[in-house]
Amino acid sequence: MDSYCANQCHCHNRNYHNDERCRKGEIIMERYITRGIASNLPTTLQQQLWKLVAQRENEQSKELEEIDYFHVFQFNMHNNQLYIQHKQERPEYVKLHKANYSKTININKVYVIREDDVDLSYYVMLLPDEY
Repeated sequence: MDSYCANQCHCHNRNYHNDERCRKGEIIMERYITRGIASNLPTTLQQQLWKLVAQRENEQSKELEEIDYFHVFQFNMHNNQLYIQHKQERPEYVKLHKANYSKTININKVYVIREDDVDLSYYVMLLPDEY
């Protein structure tokens, strides 16, 4: 398998790139992006999506809600401004955010999935066709 995984994590036959870290409570979780994200999604937007994931999971943990592992982000241009719609199914959640990016992008949707294995937890950002 062709992989960019820096620490030999469970890659589930996906090509990962990048191993930034983020905090989930006291646990440091690795963050990975696929080649499609690395090639097609500007770094500024990647960083904004990571922040939105962290904000949402912080909200859910404060409200003692079960944390949904699957984040869906849809991009739309309106009046020369890019907007990001953040969705989750359980509990149902939809919020619209102004993007920190003003150019048109050729991506409609991005997924961020949290994988929680017995001894390893990490995030993966990927395009729908890489799922």
